[in-house]
Amino acid sequence: MAPDNRDFELHALTATLRMVRDAVIEHEDEPARVVATVIELLRCDPEILRERRRSLGVAFGMLATWNVPVARGLEPLVFEGRLETGPSPAWEAWLVWSNPVLPAARILRRRYQLAVERLPSAPDSRDVPPALRPDCRLGVHLLLLVLFAPEDVGDFSGLAERFLLEAEAEHVVVALRAAALAASRALDASALERLQELVDRASGASRATPPRCVLLRQGPGTSSFPAKWALGGLPR
Repeated sequence: MAPDNRDFELHALTATLRMVRDAVIEHEDEPARVVATVIELLRCDPEILRERRRSLGVAFGMLATWNVPVARGLEPLVFEGRLETGPSPAWEAWLVWSNPVLPAARILRRRYQLAVERLPSAPDSRDVPPALRPDCRLGVHLLLLVLFAPEDVGDFSGLAERFLLEAEAEHVVVALRAAALAASRALDASALERLQELVDRASGASRATPPRCVLLRQGPGTSSFPAKWALGGLPR
């Protein structure tokens, strides 16, 4: 019986992450050795190169947290250096399977911007749940950056607002719920208030369409907006 593709992908991801982690731990003060490990991982059969890139995309946050200059130098190799021609496997894996570590997000800021600019014509992925679609996870990343690193994200706030205005309605709702839930679990009322402020700003923008204003102000159907709902469960 042939192995399940998902099992193979999980094994490849785990093995690559372990190799990168071990290299960082063993050669913490020898950046060149870690770079050599990453380059060696990319020297593989074309049939598994895509999965290697996806795995390194997931590991990029670890690399950036360890050494920003090294991660900045490796970024074109890991993400294939393609900015204008569309998302790479590593970029999609970074969005779907990682949380937005701030050092990595700063390095990848231009990719976030281009991903937002592509939103109106981004390819659809109806074969996977919304929460696992790169477009939806893009919004989660941007919202979490604004919520939990408000003094350090620069114009990520503008990108998050643009996501709320231009992404598919379903993706906006899922991303808002994920961000509100993260803030609620962290017992961070100030983060939820920042989320509400961002939503209010987006819904009041001159380019906000009437249906999008209703979505942002009231939430889907008759439910209230997630931040208002989550705020009720936090100590004031």
